[in-house]
Amino acid sequence: MKTNQLLTFSALGLLMLRNRQKQGIGAILTNNQTFTACADGTYSTALKYPCRSRGGVAKNQNKKPKFLSKTGTSYACADTYLVPLNKIYTNEKLFQNREDDFSIESVNRIVNAVKNGSFKWQVFDPILLWLSPSGKLYVLSGHSRTKAFKMLSKTKYKVDGQGFKHIPAKIIKVGEKEAVQIALMSNTLSTPETPIERAIYYRNLLINGVDIKEVQELARLYEGRNASSILRYAMINPRGKAINAIKLLQKGDPTSRKQAEKIALWIGDARIKFPQLTHFHEDEIYSYLARDSKGVIKSSRDFNELLKRAIERQKNNGEFDNTKLLNLENNISRSPTMQAYERELNRLKKELDKATKLRDNKFNEFVKRGANEKEIKQAIEKYDNAVTAWRRKYMNQLKMKVSIELADQKQATLFGLK
Repeated sequence: MKTNQLLTFSALGLLMLRNRQKQGIGAILTNNQTFTACADGTYSTALKYPCRSRGGVAKNQNKKPKFLSKTGTSYACADTYLVPLNKIYTNEKLFQNREDDFSIESVNRIVNAVKNGSFKWQVFDPILLWLSPSGKLYVLSGHSRTKAFKMLSKTKYKVDGQGFKHIPAKIIKVGEKEAVQIALMSNTLSTPETPIERAIYYRNLLINGVDIKEVQELARLYEGRNASSILRYAMINPRGKAINAIKLLQKGDPTSRKQAEKIALWIGDARIKFPQLTHFHEDEIYSYLARDSKGVIKSSRDFNELLKRAIERQKNNGEFDNTKLLNLENNISRSPTMQAYERELNRLKKELDKATKLRDNKFNEFVKRGANEKEIKQAIEKYDNAVTAWRRKYMNQLKMKVSIELADQKQATLFGLK
């Protein structure tokens, strides 16, 4: 590692927040300390016995560590500093595109590495900080690393004599809008845990007004063959039924998880093709697709055709009312025969529930009177008979469902539907 490119982690106290009213990186960084080059390529700030544990003082003392330019605004020239944790702030709303504020797995990996002795300062990836106009330093990338160091700072652990109250960090000075872009991109490039998390970056671009064609180009550039899927996830409500189903099934049955992912991708595709749809419609669509256990809809193309017709039916004087449901269950997949069948089935179910409740009430009434078993049986016989009659009608209605569905499928085939 070249010393003129990277300030070694052993040089403490390089960041001094002195005057927050002043602007610029040079206003908060100072190089007024004495640095002694050591034989192992590092630098020591000790005045009395420098480089004692680093092979002694180097013969060539001409080079000093390079500091950030006082006038530079490009993050490309950012050097690395040991920054005190108590001078670092976070703003997850602006600068975090994970589902959680940090990855507990990443935090545990760092902490465990320190505890088992495998942690190496030389290979630790510095976090990325943004110097705001107010003089505060915010984490753009490295929330998990920062969390791990905060946990370790409360312990007595040290590696190569260095504790964890300071963290290696790169510092950039740009505008807030660019800082947000950099944070989202850096978190995307550091391989977030799931495709849903990768989609957050592109969703935020769309929310911030970036044209969808530009977003698609970025996805193709950074996501490769996964670009299409990630973009469709980006179109979905992050707190809707489709995304929640995938999260719940992350470690569940693979078949169910695959089905949930397929539904989510269909919905994302539909929201690209039909931008007038809302989160309200998305949940309705998910419920409809999740109930399609018979697999009447065979492909996203078929579904988009059905959805297109539903949207047309919903229009009033040519205008789509996005406050109303699409009524997919009744208006698309259910023929008039099926709708009549379901109405009758619901009526019979209500009558059965009503008769059952009346029978149970009468039974309890005679029990409270102290009637014996024979008296109770005689008293509620007619109510039992009524329950039996309604149950028979209800079960006979249920048996008709398969034949009606088959008739509907044959009818759909005549209109080019699968």
